[in-house]
Amino acid sequence: MTASDDAMLIGHLAKRGCDLTKHREVGVHFNASSEVVADDISRDLRAEGWGPKIFFHRDEWLVASLGKRMVVNEQNISRLRHSCEDLAIRHGAIYHGWQASLDPGMGVEWRAAFRGHS
Repeated sequence: MTASDDAMLIGHLAKRGCDLTKHREVGVHFNASSEVVADDISRDLRAEGWGPKIFFHRDEWLVASLGKRMVVNEQNISRLRHSCEDLAIRHGAIYHGWQASLDPGMGVEWRAAFRGHS
């Protein structure tokens, strides 16, 4: 994930009509090389106040985490990206990116994909 990827995602939220001055839920995603690495990433995310979930899909260990609210702007997302990249490097994983919820009433929110997974 790069700064230009971040800017593109922020732009998509703006084009959808999201009020980017308001706090919204943000999630982050990692690809882990093993279950042990996924557990380690989850532990560190939980210590930082996130709510991580581990998935095994198509021979890959994935960590998806909700739990943070922030104003989505270039500065905040840059800090988030650097923090997640550092976490991934510490554990030999890949930071895959972030997502943010839409404003209420704007259709299906992305977090619906996480319901029912514990």
